Amino acid sequence: MKKAPEKLLKALTEAETLQAANKISKAAQAGRQAYALAVEYLPLGHPERRRAARVLGLLLMNLNQKGEAERLLLESGDLVVDGDLESQMAARNTQAGLRLQQEITDEVAQMVLENLQFANSHLPPESIGVILALCNTGKLAEAGNDMKVAERIFSDALGLARTVGNEEVLVGVLLDLARIYLRTERISKCEPLYREALKLQEASGEQDIGLAVNLNQYGAVCHKLGRSEEALQHLERSLELRRSILGADHAQVATAMHGLAKVYLDTEQDGKAEKVLEQAWRITDRALGPDHPKTLQYLVERGTCLMGQGPERALEGVELVRQADRLSARMSPQDPTRRQILTYLSMCEQLYEKMMAAQ
Repeated sequence: MKKAPEKLLKALTEAETLQAANKISKAAQAGRQAYALAVEYLPLGHPERRRAARVLGLLLMNLNQKGEAERLLLESGDLVVDGDLESQMAARNTQAGLRLQQEITDEVAQMVLENLQFANSHLPPESIGVILALCNTGKLAEAGNDMKVAERIFSDALGLARTVGNEEVLVGVLLDLARIYLRTERISKCEPLYREALKLQEASGEQDIGLAVNLNQYGAVCHKLGRSEEALQHLERSLELRRSILGADHAQVATAMHGLAKVYLDTEQDGKAEKVLEQAWRITDRALGPDHPKTLQYLVERGTCLMGQGPERALEGVELVRQADRLSARMSPQDPTRRQILTYLSMCEQLYEKMMAAQ
């Protein structure tokens, strides 16, 4: 068997070390280097090439690059349906879960439903394979906006998950059902589920991206319930975790900043909101481009944030919205982002004119 070159093994070790330290973005860079070397020097099926594919595939799952992650995990053998029934079911559920997060096609829907049928036919109801197959079916219903069916499926899955003694699975199902309650504005029902999931995550000691996401969601729920001080604690901690794990310039960091800015604004901390919104805009401007809808959204929100801070700052705000107007000029007049920018521009200009007239 061909020997793996030393530089490949070194890159793999670096990727795995960074992954263990939750430096996911840096780990993915090392993982890409390792996989490129594996492709260059080793044939398909070589143990170290499979290892490189697995390392990079798992990292890309964390970074939400599901399509590439699926291809790599197929190459590594993690999604190959063989072995005992639980292993087969794990591979089936993982692949279906990845597909659900990309594009819902008839093929994907059929895969999800066939997996549930297979699980129910070959495994006991209280098995992890059945629970995860149920959750994928719930996600399929959710993607089709059938929230009642999704709620029923996730509720059934939660009842089973409480019996299997696997906290990772339990956390996942708690968050699935909580998400449905949140999307259907039943805040008092989703709050205890998010709280229970967060307690389990904290007890595990893992400071990972999953914890950061749940802190962000739970913070948003606390804010809706009027617990703004608690919300800020969770959102600020989520932001720091994302920075640590993904790097300061990652788009998910900007998303976390945006959510935090909303709470700052609602609690009349306009100075903090302005600062965080500017940082979020700069990140998206670099990561997504100046005319990306999200970049334009943050630019407009920076402008509107300044409108209540006196005429001088209001003029700065108007100029920021005008900048968004210029950057979006090539969009269709019917584009929702373009229409929103024009609406806010008109509002900001009228407000500034009233300020000047009142002087």
